Amino acid sequence: MRFDRRRFALALVLCACLGLGCPGARNAPESPPGESEGENGAVSCTSPRPRSCPGTHAPVCGQRDTGIRCVTTPCDSSEPRDYRNACHACRDVKVLYYVEGPCEAPG
Repeated sequence: MRFDRRRFALALVLCACLGLGCPGARNAPESPPGESEGENGAVSCTSPRPRSCPGTHAPVCGQRDTGIRCVTTPCDSSEPRDYRNACHACRDVKVLYYVEGPCEAPG
């Protein structure tokens, strides 16, 4: 059997697409990437985090870690942020949890 560089290159490209989430490759979860539902409908994200997400519009409010660490209280170490859907929220590694629906505007 003769070695064919074109077929070998094509095989490498296909393997890369399947592993890295190229268009058409099926690696997005079918259900939201939430794992456990807690108080007030808060849903924690599973690990590993998704690398690609569908473009469906189903807004969620993600609670995102700001990185701020305080010595006194009250201290806002997290902030709400709107995401297109649960997958997009869990794709952000700083999201602690999300709830269904958009974030409430400060009143």
